[in-house]
Parts: sequence; C-alpha cells; structure tokens
Amino acid sequence: PSAAMAGKVLPAQPAQPAHKAVDESPSPNPAAPRPMLNKEVKLDELSKYFHLPEKAVAKELGICLTSLKKLCRSYGITRWPFRKLKSLERTMRKVNEQEQPNGDSPAGEGRAGGGGE
Repeated sequence: PSAAMAGKVLPAQPAQPAHKAVDESPSPNPAAPRPMLNKEVKLDELSKYFHLPEKAVAKELGICLTSLKKLCRSYGITRWPFRKLKSLERTMRKVNEQEQPNGDSPAGEGRAGGGGE
C-alpha cells in the first residue's frame, strides 16, 4: 500500500517539467539583461558596495545572489569582503581606543622618556 501511495506521489513530479517549460519561455527575457548588467558592473563600481552584505548588494544591483557571486568570481573575488572589512574596522577601533588614552596622557610621554634613561 505505501508503494502504491509513492506511485501516486510520483505523477505530481511530471508536472515539474511542465513548470520548466513555462520557465523556458520567460527566461530569455530576464536572462538577456543579466549578462548586460554583469558586463556593465565594473570592479570599481562593485567595490563601492563592499561595506554592504552580499544579499543587499544583489538587491541593489537588481540581480540574484548567484549572479553576483559569478560576477565576483570573474573579477577574482572568491569571498565577499563585507565581514572581513567589519572585522578589520572593529580591530582598528579597538587599537585606536587603546592608543588614545596612552598617547594623550602625560604618562605615555613619561614611559617613552623612562625607556630612554
């Protein structure tokens, strides 16, 4: 009985190729602008979006995430730099916060003078 039910589920799957046939007719229209758009997006322009997450950039450019990833790979960008940039910004902020109290205080100057003596 469960095998017969599995057989009943399988006829629903042939409906998917019909769905693909529907996708095939509209796909040339959306597919045509994508390569043009990808060619229009230069590395300099793409780099302006590095401060944003990948999904936001794809939405901004009007392309799917997969197309954005392919575009990046064509420029040699294997990973989207957003998270690395954020990490570096956090590290720089911490270093600057640690340096400012030492550099602004007279104790920082005293240490430098003390080391020379």
